[in-house]
Amino acid sequence: MSLIAILLICVTAFTHSGWNLLCKSKNPSAAFFVIVAVCSIAVLSPFYFLGWNAIVNLPAFIWLALAATGFIQAVYYACLGNAYRLSEISIAYPITRSLPVLIIPLVIRSLHLGEELGYPACLGMILIFAGCIFLPLPRFRQLLHLKDYVNIGLLFVVIAAFCTVGYTVIDNEAMKRLNDSGLVASQYITGPLYLALTMLFIFLFLMPYVLCCRPEREKLREILRHSWKTPFCAGLMTSFDYSLILTAMSLVPNVSYVAAFRQLSIPVGAVLGIILFAERRDPPKLVGLLLIVSGLVLVAVDK
Repeated sequence: MSLIAILLICVTAFTHSGWNLLCKSKNPSAAFFVIVAVCSIAVLSPFYFLGWNAIVNLPAFIWLALAATGFIQAVYYACLGNAYRLSEISIAYPITRSLPVLIIPLVIRSLHLGEELGYPACLGMILIFAGCIFLPLPRFRQLLHLKDYVNIGLLFVVIAAFCTVGYTVIDNEAMKRLNDSGLVASQYITGPLYLALTMLFIFLFLMPYVLCCRPEREKLREILRHSWKTPFCAGLMTSFDYSLILTAMSLVPNVSYVAAFRQLSIPVGAVLGIILFAERRDPPKLVGLLLIVSGLVLVAVDK
């Protein structure tokens, strides 16, 4: 992996963990993420002006990609809210994060959208997946209790995981096309500009769902009255976080590297939880952290 890409993703590990810690006391909902999207649009609004010449000349493929990723991410946020509401977050979160690590390389390989992965990276991704599964378990034997995983919430978890695969692959290809088009002066501006447009589409797709769903409307009113600062801060951190991820995508030969190395936020979050909140240090958690870190090292040193 490119050293700059590694550094960018290392920074996002802390910002991603940060906004997830902000959300820890809340159950994220579609209404919550509408406010996140609005905040992101406001924060990234200068890029609409900086990249106006590029925006008016964007090829049709980029607009289709923006619409597709906006819709997929809107579905992702809606499913993620339902997943956290209907199943334990300790089960929903690691499955949502770990499945794409294995699926994205298969999609990239089948569509010939990137260079072949080396054996160290492939082994590293398997270790990261295993670590994500072990991390939330209080006891190793809990892994055998499949009934804890099989519920209606699991359906939303799986959909959210596949949405992650979808928007990651689309964003990667769109970023490549946008950089190759020469419409944007610097690849370090391309990421924030693309994210600004993406957030606009996410809002356009997510807001009608919130307005048409009574529980979501009530949740939106409740957040606006009492706890709007949390999604507002999450929106600030998300804007910074994913802008760097999009930039990192343009610096690697295969987006699978980014998808895998992004899981650095998991051990960072776990360590912060242990230090800041005195969370338990169960043996499966420590084994999971060791597996994830080992996998990240293999991904980083590949090629």
